[in-house]
Amino acid sequence: MAAALDAEGLRATACGRLAWLALPDDPADAAPTLRRGLALATVPVVIAVAGPRPAAFEPILAMVDLALAVLPADASEPLRALALASLPGTGHILGPLPPGPPRWAALAGLTRLRSLPEAP
Repeated sequence: MAAALDAEGLRATACGRLAWLALPDDPADAAPTLRRGLALATVPVVIAVAGPRPAAFEPILAMVDLALAVLPADASEPLRALALASLPGTGHILGPLPPGPPRWAALAGLTRLRSLPEAP
C-alpha cells in the first residue's frame, strides 16, 4: 500500500504491515492529501489524530465507521463524557497500552491492539 501511495505522488512509508501516509503540517493542506490517500486505499484505513481535531478533518472523520478516544483510566467522568460525545460514528473510550512488547508490536503493525474490539 505504501508503494502504491508513493507511486501516486503521496509521501508514504511502510512499517511492518502498516502504511504510514505523511500529511502536511497545515490541516487545511493535510485534508485534501488525506482524502486522496483514502480514495487510493484498497485496504482498511485507520486515521489517528493526536491532539485537538482540526476543523478541516471533521468532514473526513464524519465518514468513519468506528472512532476511539484513548484516555488514561483516571480521566474524570466529565472528560470521558465530552470525549465520547465528540466522537464521530460509533465511539468507544479505551485506555492506553502499557509500554513494552505488545505496544511495540501493535505500533509496528505486527499485531492488532488487543484493546480494540474484534472486527465484525
